[in-house]
Amino acid sequence: MSIDIQSIRKKFGTFEALARVDLKIGSGELVALLGPSGSGKTTLLRIIAGLELADEGQILFRGDDISKHNVKDRGVGFVFQHYALFRHMTVYENIAFGLKVRPRAVRPSKAAMDKKVAELLSLIRLEGIAARYPSQLSGGQRQRVALARALAIEPRMLLLDEPFGALDAKVRRELRQWIRDLHDKLNMTSIFVTHDQEEALEIADRVVVMNAGRIEQIGTPEEVYHYPANPFVYDFLGNVNFFHGRLEGGKLYLGDSNASVSLHGAAHTAGSPAAKIYIRPHLLDLDHAASPNAFKAKVKFFNAAGPFVRIEVLSEWGDTVRVELTQERFQILNLRKDDDVYVTFKDAKVFPASDYSI
Repeated sequence: MSIDIQSIRKKFGTFEALARVDLKIGSGELVALLGPSGSGKTTLLRIIAGLELADEGQILFRGDDISKHNVKDRGVGFVFQHYALFRHMTVYENIAFGLKVRPRAVRPSKAAMDKKVAELLSLIRLEGIAARYPSQLSGGQRQRVALARALAIEPRMLLLDEPFGALDAKVRRELRQWIRDLHDKLNMTSIFVTHDQEEALEIADRVVVMNAGRIEQIGTPEEVYHYPANPFVYDFLGNVNFFHGRLEGGKLYLGDSNASVSLHGAAHTAGSPAAKIYIRPHLLDLDHAASPNAFKAKVKFFNAAGPFVRIEVLSEWGDTVRVELTQERFQILNLRKDDDVYVTFKDAKVFPASDYSI
């Protein structure tokens, strides 16, 4: 099922939640709406579902305008962050609920309903728990049951609002891959809302980065991460160091000092002498030896737990800079607190200082 969102606008009082949003989603895509709180992502999802009506614009499902259709006529399955399971109902009753409340003429028989619930329990890999109540399940199991309930009505698309938000980190990681595998098996158009960058980049076909009711960038996970359209996208997607600077004679001068680095392509990217420089911690390197293409800093903190060593250094102009090194590189440098080091850029993204602030 393809979805065409055209110039959708929504206000709550004087607050503009969505400012003429346009988005096309192809049939069978898994799309993430990613952004901070208040960016409009959940409002957009609820408008697609029919739980909210837009003030302006249209929503087309496979070319048909369904903007004024109510929820039950849109054929969507909706999964909420906090499961929204009926506590007084068993797992079987929760999954079968959407089938039981259908008009008598289209309601499946008891045998058909039993078969459907059994199939869904097998699909979510929770066979044998049909008689349990939600209170007897773990958080991950409840979310799977909520997903099975959404799928029971055979929706034309699946909408998920922060589906892993109420789960602990380990369960979130497990369910992320499970959702991706399930989507590939069902080939159903799916949209999920999240503020978790790692989550969106890991499982989505395309990521829609939102901010203040607008779409900042649409692209594959690789595109939005490696080729951010603006400072907001770069800063929002993962850890980043931010420097004020200026571009002169092919060199970037950092902070309020004369420290400078050479960066291939910076002149073409910045477009003006005053610049905003963004660089991810893993794209910095440290050395004990001075270099004309590095700035001086002092090691203030490091955490060597994990595959990468996270290091904080204090630059010569007084800013804290975060660096990530491999364990091998860290061992070679044999770094200690308060060591003097020199920081070099492997790569960076330079924007004109006139670009809006993050």
